[in-house]
Amino acid sequence: MNKTAIISAFLCLAMMPAMASAGIFGSKKKSQKRKTKQPVEQVVVQKPKEEAPKTFTLSDPIKQLSGEWTIIRLKNKKVSTEERPFLNFEIKSSRLYGNNGCNVINASFRLEGNLISFADIATTSRECSHNSGSRGILKALSEVHSLSIEEIDGVEHLHLMNKNSHNLLTLVRKNYDSICGPWIVTDIEGEPTLSQELRIVIDTDQLKVHGNTGCNVINGDVVLDYERTGGIQFENIISTRKMGYNINRETALLIALEETVAMRQAGNSSIELLDKKGNVVAKLSRLDLKKQ
Repeated sequence: MNKTAIISAFLCLAMMPAMASAGIFGSKKKSQKRKTKQPVEQVVVQKPKEEAPKTFTLSDPIKQLSGEWTIIRLKNKKVSTEERPFLNFEIKSSRLYGNNGCNVINASFRLEGNLISFADIATTSRECSHNSGSRGILKALSEVHSLSIEEIDGVEHLHLMNKNSHNLLTLVRKNYDSICGPWIVTDIEGEPTLSQELRIVIDTDQLKVHGNTGCNVINGDVVLDYERTGGIQFENIISTRKMGYNINRETALLIALEETVAMRQAGNSSIELLDKKGNVVAKLSRLDLKKQ
């Protein structure tokens, strides 16, 4: 999302205020012989086999490779960077655009079958707190020799490997743009908020969350978990802590955000936030700023 749009949205928000079973026993004659108990046959229940990853041959690069991929692993270790790291492949122009989690990346690439190499790699020079992960991504790009694409649990994974076929970078084609932007909190822990004042802005590019409770402004970090369906968490949430008329509702929202581990769509313009047990902790409805 455009940073200007995010800031505008935030400013806008800041201003708006068994049943028990019965046994039936038939009478038996005393002369009736007891039936010998038959040995119980043990039944072994086999666990369903996990579906093996499906590997694809790169036959149509424009369809299979073009577009945006989010970097989730660097040499099989989870990536931790200040911003969301991603690569965007422009197949027709053989250009690469993206972000290493700190700086913007530009490069050219050469693709022949499953062989790929990057050249003319250039980046901006902004200083970030997670430089090690960011620099590691740049170094890995310079060593890439081949690629493979596979589908795991319905999610496409792109592996960029070196000359020895060792994995350098793992990326996924999973887009969180659908949750980026301003939302009205309509329900917390099953209780309707009955208010248009409780609002948050989710920025999945800058990995930030902002909000307005009608009394206090809240800010925090967004963590995207690409290994969990709809995985998203909110961390380091702080509030201006002014005493308001409905501080209990505000506290409930902060707790709900801290308990969130995933989200799911609940219609064209609504999402649900889920805790680790799959319970809905909050419901959000898309805020249309044009109607405000």
